[in-house]
Amino acid sequence: MKAKIVKEEPCKKTLEIEVSLEEIARETELSYAELGKTAEVPGFRVGKVPRNVLEQNFSQKVVEKVVENLVRSSTFDAIDQFKIPYIAEPMVRDIKFEQGKQLTFMAILEIKPEINVANYKG
Repeated sequence: MKAKIVKEEPCKKTLEIEVSLEEIARETELSYAELGKTAEVPGFRVGKVPRNVLEQNFSQKVVEKVVENLVRSSTFDAIDQFKIPYIAEPMVRDIKFEQGKQLTFMAILEIKPEINVANYKG
């Protein structure tokens, strides 16, 4: 995962996050393995459905789940990496994903404002 801060405002930061093909492949394998344990397909016992049959019947569902999981985990990894003191759930925009390409998206974070009080004594 690559992340960089694209835009900084007084109370907002925008992160541009890019997820590598290796991470996408790993998450896809995990999703198919999890789905294979519970998928019910006519002609196969539960837990014994071959991977190619799972891909034919559930590929769109798996892709949606993979993208959702990677967006959530990558966003919070980037927040930890930059140590951003966010105060609200991140807003995710511009999700771009095609098979065989990297996943990219923007995460907008509301952060704690810095308040400097000068001459407060007296």
